[in-house]
Parts: sequence; structure tokens; C-alpha cells
Amino acid sequence: MTTRADFLGGIRREMSKTRGLFEARPVPRPPDAGQAFELVKRQMAERWPQALERFRAEFERIAGVFHRVARLDEVPGVIRSLAEERQARSILSWDPGALGLDLRQSLGAEGYSVTVAPDDDPDVSARRLHRDAAARAEIGVTGVDWALAETGTLVLVSGRGRPRSTSLLPATHVAVFDRRCLLESLDQVGTMLEALHADPARSMSGAVINFITGPSRTADIELTLTRGVHGPKEVHAIFVEGTMNERLFTPAEVNALIPRLTELVNEAMELHRRGRALQEALAEERDRIRASGGAMVDQRDWKARAERLDGYSIEVKQALARIAELGGVTKDVEMGLVDFPGLVPQVAGTQPVNLCWKHGEDAVRFWHGFDEGYAHRKPLP
Repeated sequence: MTTRADFLGGIRREMSKTRGLFEARPVPRPPDAGQAFELVKRQMAERWPQALERFRAEFERIAGVFHRVARLDEVPGVIRSLAEERQARSILSWDPGALGLDLRQSLGAEGYSVTVAPDDDPDVSARRLHRDAAARAEIGVTGVDWALAETGTLVLVSGRGRPRSTSLLPATHVAVFDRRCLLESLDQVGTMLEALHADPARSMSGAVINFITGPSRTADIELTLTRGVHGPKEVHAIFVEGTMNERLFTPAEVNALIPRLTELVNEAMELHRRGRALQEALAEERDRIRASGGAMVDQRDWKARAERLDGYSIEVKQALARIAELGGVTKDVEMGLVDFPGLVPQVAGTQPVNLCWKHGEDAVRFWHGFDEGYAHRKPLP
């Protein structure tokens, strides 16, 4: 008869055979979820190429299959190839608004049976019909909320138009994502989830957050591993080079925006300058107080200036949001550097690139790759 000590000892021996990818440790909750969220976004805007390579390596290590396409309209072709290889004819998909494309217009027109999740609250009968279709589907196609590089994990938040059945019931799961989904660490995932729940406008309409690390694996008491018993037997990730749901600009289209863009960048730069000056003044005063052994402080004045500093930060974010509404991505506020995703077919073919504009320039004259920065911008042809 196996004793408790023998049983736990066996578990320890098995676990010691494989070293963990990283040390498990508690992480404090961010004091300001919104600021932490923006910090992670800024970090990943620069570091996503390295995170993508780490994700690919870890994803393939756990038997995931990685695909890479230049544009979103190439995704149906990858799914078509997967379906042909598996002789599959039935496809289950998230709602087009959640996925970023409507497979009924491509694969559905070619004779495949494409079932799309409803983006509302269906009645009992409609819900049952969708559940039955999901149970019959051979391929499930979803988007991705976050792609976690350090473990090759896909994180999916359930909700209207994006039920968990799409990634759970079909034998083959295909997940489509772009660089905005990439995160480096589980710490960052926690930050994003904290921000998700802190903002009522972004709160979940579903009840589940799925962490999908490779195909479904099940082992019996003799440690015989079987795939696909409690979930998909295969998991494919399609990375889209160009940002999904993102407009691609021509240089002429960016030039038409420059008058309005200049106004917004002027505003953001001035607010940033004032905020930086006030921040430095407060830091100098704080150092002076410490050096003097704790001099008297006008608490009301200090509080007012601290609140004004917060106000500058909010106003800068609002100005940057208005730039984003035009389609631009602000890379450096102090320099007034803004990129627009676009196409330069003469030099990059169909590969999307960044059209790079700097404050003071009367036209966009430079471009660089998504994995490059200002130092590598090149003249437009």
C-alpha cells in the first residue's frame, strides 16, 4: 500500500526532472492600473520583435505550430491549407468584430461550412443551435487577447462574440494575433488583467479567461500522455505582420493629415514640457527638504502642484489619443515623432512598414520597418 510520503515523493521526483522556465514569486498589484497598462504598451511597442521570437520558440517547444503572414487577408489561405490537409469542411469562428475578419466571405464562399458566434445575447434556441454547431466543427478560429512569450501561452478572454467553445471543442484550434498582443512575462499579463477590470468600459462580458499552453494533454496514472481528450489536439498560431484592423496609409494620405497632426503634436509637446518642468521642480524641492532635515512645507501648495502634475499627464494622454484617432502612433513626445502604418511597394512590396514623420517636417519623407526605429529610417522613393 502506497503511503502519503511515497505518493508525494513520487510527485517530487517527476517534477524535479524538468526545471521550471522561471521562478514563481508573488507580484504586488500596481497602484495605478491605467498607468501600469500604458507603461507595458510603451515597452512592448519597442520590444515586440524579441518577444515574438521568444513566443515562437516556446510555442513550438510545446507542440504548437507557428505561422507568419504579411497581411490579415492572407489568413484565410492558411486556414484553407489546414482544412485541406485534414479534409475538414466545418469551421467555427469568433464574431468578425472580435476576430478582425469574416471567414464567411472567403472560406464560406468556397463551400466550407462557417459558423460565426453571435455578438449579442441569443435566446435559448439560438444558443443551442450554436452549441451543436460548435460540437460538430473541425476547426475553431479565434483571436488572441495576449500572447505570453515566456511560456508560449495564448490568453483569451471570453465574452459576446468570442465564446470559449471556439477554442475548446474543435480538434484544431487556430489563433490569429498581431504584435499588439505580445507580452513578455506573466507579470505583464497580470497588469493587463488589472487594467481590464479597473475600467468599466473594458470589463468582461463573459465569465472565463483561458490560458492555452499548447494542445490539450491528458495523462493517466501511469503517465501515458494523450492529446486531444479534453480540448484541441492541435493548436496553430498565425502572426499577422501588419496590425489587424489597422488602416495602412499612403504617404499622400499622411501628408493630408499633417496640418491637424502638427496642432496635436504641438499641444502634446507643450503639455509634456510643462509637466516635466513641474516634476523637476517638485523633485528639487523634495531634495532640499530632505537636505535641511525636514523644513516646513506649504501642504496646500504642494498638493495643488502635485495635482497639476497629474493633470498634465492626463492631458498629454488625451492629446496622444487624438493622434491615435488619426491613425498615428506617437513614438517620442519630446521629439514629436509619429509613425503611420503604411505601404511602400517600391521598396517593401506588400510588407507593411512605418511611415515616419517628425515634428517640423512639412511632409512624410522617411520610412522604416516595424522592428526598426528612428535611427534606421530611410528616405521614401
